[in-house]
Amino acid sequence: MSQSVLLECAHLCAQSAAGEHILQDIQLSLTAGRYGLCGRNGSGKSWLLELLAGQRQAQQGHIRCRGRCAWLPQQQADGPRNAQSLADYLNLSLRLQALQRVEEGIASAADFELIGDDWSLPQRLQQILQPYGLAYESDTSAAQLVQRLQRPAQALSGGQRMRLQLALLFASEPAVLLLDEPGNHLDDSGRQWLIEQMAAFRGVLILVSHDVQLLQAMEHILELRSGHLYQYGGNYDQFLLQRQQEQQALLQQLEGSRQRLQQVERATQRSQEKAARRAQSGKRERRDGSQSKLLLDNKQQSAEQQQGRQSRARSRQHEQAARQLKERQQQWLQEDSPLAQWYLPTTGKLRSGLILQITDQPLPYRPEQRLTFALQQGEHLWLRGANGSGKSSLLQLLATAGQQPTILRRSEIRLLDQHCSLLHNHLSALDNLLQATSLDMTSARTLLAGVGLNADACLRPAGILSGGERMKLALLLVTQQTPGALLLLDEPDNHLDRHSREQLAQALRAYPGALILVSHDGHFAAGCGISQTLVL
Repeated sequence: MSQSVLLECAHLCAQSAAGEHILQDIQLSLTAGRYGLCGRNGSGKSWLLELLAGQRQAQQGHIRCRGRCAWLPQQQADGPRNAQSLADYLNLSLRLQALQRVEEGIASAADFELIGDDWSLPQRLQQILQPYGLAYESDTSAAQLVQRLQRPAQALSGGQRMRLQLALLFASEPAVLLLDEPGNHLDDSGRQWLIEQMAAFRGVLILVSHDVQLLQAMEHILELRSGHLYQYGGNYDQFLLQRQQEQQALLQQLEGSRQRLQQVERATQRSQEKAARRAQSGKRERRDGSQSKLLLDNKQQSAEQQQGRQSRARSRQHEQAARQLKERQQQWLQEDSPLAQWYLPTTGKLRSGLILQITDQPLPYRPEQRLTFALQQGEHLWLRGANGSGKSSLLQLLATAGQQPTILRRSEIRLLDQHCSLLHNHLSALDNLLQATSLDMTSARTLLAGVGLNADACLRPAGILSGGERMKLALLLVTQQTPGALLLLDEPDNHLDRHSREQLAQALRAYPGALILVSHDGHFAAGCGISQTLVL
């Protein structure tokens, strides 16, 4: 391992519990720099990061890391437990309590072991928390910070929690930093802040993301495709150009393989026709008696031997050409295999006119701000706002409040929250869909296949699906439960790869009912057929 190489892995292979190949012969040798890790939903990106972080064991191969490795899991900002404190959520309680006992002069050897070399944690933490109003300049002791961080983690938005977690990771200055979709939940200013933090980082940074803005800030792109890892130099635009060139070259190779197979088949046909003519000529010569039988027998034997050699050679050529064509076709299918259509129900009689009216409604956590708006059947509303502005809380209120003087509802409502909490993690994707809807088995499997959950994936427990696969499953549940319901979608584009985002936007654009969409991606929102915008 070279002195400049900070992270290395060789011949890394991983399988699922069912024996399915996830990663095959992964080779990496990374020096300091920013690496974007791309791939379709379910391609194994999170799995690879968990291996690199030491959270999983590979079936084969080895990993070497020079220095400390820090890791942000994909679901880190999602769903803190009820009443869980910020200190517990940020995994700081034990270290802060150990530092507090040191300050009080009652520390044990275990406390010193837990602290290690991290004596500056209170000072770093105070600087990180102060901009959020979670600490004051005078809060320099562990005891003060323990007190400040007793507030519930749920009091902060998903974006605020994500930014706090990221700030702590960057401040810890690891040699290798693994970030699994850190852009989820971040608003525009949060993503810009993240780009600046990544640019200032001096170690190896691997970013899993489907966010083009973040991927453009990378210096290299790694792509997982069919279990194999491919490395490209440059940012995301340069990567797309290189991939386009590769696909064009593969398409040319595919066409060349087709032409070679056709040439071999035509040559075989001509040879067979020529052999048939020779055989017919030999029969005439025997009937005419113009040549001796011995000579004719020798000529026939020689012709048959030559024909046999040529036939075997042509057979080998045909097998080789057919095999090459099949390999090229399989490569092309892996390269350009679009998902089936994402189906949303369009049948059923929909109530026309006004379906939701909010009048002078105080915002949750911000009662001084009041909200008034109306939604007609078929309208698609984009709910915008910075992290912490109350978007998710408003959707929860609309879904659960019932009829109030300030809230008039004339439609069934289905909510998809950021955490996909409507999923039963112990049930398979198929059973989740069957249990939540009136679909039959065939229809359910067809819908799951349409969002990329194939026959194997749809039988996996929802709890072990990738973030993108979970989001797709949750979207199917809310859209299929009550056709024509008012959909409340809280960042449904989180975790989805580029192809899936485009398909979801097309499906939502065609949705005949009303919906309220929360998203920080203006391009995605525009593709969903937005008819009005509300900014908190």
